[in-house]
Amino acid sequence: MQRYTQEQQPIIQDIVQKQRQEQEQQYSTNNNFQNPYFRFIYSIHSEETKKRYPDRFKTFLDYIQVSGRNIEERLMNLYNQSKQNPQWLQNSLLDFIVVQKERVIKGEIAASTISNYYKPLNFFVILMIF
Repeated sequence: MQRYTQEQQPIIQDIVQKQRQEQEQQYSTNNNFQNPYFRFIYSIHSEETKKRYPDRFKTFLDYIQVSGRNIEERLMNLYNQSKQNPQWLQNSLLDFIVVQKERVIKGEIAASTISNYYKPLNFFVILMIF
């Protein structure tokens, strides 16, 4: 076994510690891919989009009354409910879009706002399927 000088000891310890942290982070990242919220946020490239999508998603979650303490828990509940009953998710999405179109007709929102709600929903559903 090779002996290290006192000057080399801290350097070796730093290298070993960094390798452990990288392994733990990789393990954590791999396990987090089971989490729908993590997959959703991790798959978004733009920092601005990462900020906006959860708020837009919250509007849908409020509409369909998915409970949870935070957005992460609410998306997990949505994911689980959708896996049990995919038709429920499809109906909920259609109902939500119809309500938003009615809001456009009433002049409550601009027509372009619907796509702002639709994009994160569509993105999440695609991630859930694959």
